[in-house]
Amino acid sequence: MKGWIPSTYKIVKKGIIINHDGDTSPQVDILILKESYPKKLLNKKHYIAAGVVAAFECKTTLKTEHIEKAVETSSKIKNLYKKRDGTPYTELYAPIIYGLLAHSHSWKNPKSTPKDNVENSLRSYDMKHVKHPRECLDLLCIADLATWTLYKNVISFIGIPDPADVSFDQFKFMETGYIKRTSKNDETGKNTPIGDLISSLTRQLAWENHDLRDISNYYWFSGVTSGGNSFCRRWDSSEVYSEKLLQDIRSGK
Repeated sequence: MKGWIPSTYKIVKKGIIINHDGDTSPQVDILILKESYPKKLLNKKHYIAAGVVAAFECKTTLKTEHIEKAVETSSKIKNLYKKRDGTPYTELYAPIIYGLLAHSHSWKNPKSTPKDNVENSLRSYDMKHVKHPRECLDLLCIADLATWTLYKNVISFIGIPDPADVSFDQFKFMETGYIKRTSKNDETGKNTPIGDLISSLTRQLAWENHDLRDISNYYWFSGVTSGGNSFCRRWDSSEVYSEKLLQDIRSGK
């Protein structure tokens, strides 16, 4: 991470996140702290949630059980933060990014399908542990394979009927999923997993830190982030948004 995100952020290793009620997260490998994080507290191994912008679990060789643990930990960490309301973004996202990073993976046999294994695990464990879109794992990067990034759509595009069907409620459902960014060696892409990780992380940080938007847009429009494909999970909007926000969305605000 060092050298790729602004030096104003502080990066620390091996810590636990603690919220204002004293609730704590499992230990995580890497934490990225705000510029405003108190210097007197930097040497403590419990980091206040309000000062942590991102956290990551790191593995040398990724295994299926690591994906489940990361998805479960993501849900726990996101719930350390108070739920926000007012806009689709604030209600769908917690103010922290959580991801899983690995140098390589364990599926090396000639007949293995590592990308399918990752996607199947993400889908299965997301359904098992994630009870609201704000709890989702944000990033999964395997340096010698691919990067998966979370996306969220206000409208579900799964099974949309004929546009002429005026009775269809386009806001009844929303969807989440993980886009598999393809590497330069893949027949459908051109970029590297690490490039996609840096670009995607910068873009997510820029939602909360506006100073990063210019460099985020540069990465995006210059093609540092590659295209990809995804699987989708459909959510009932009434179980995701506050009632007021859902009314605002339906009214076109």
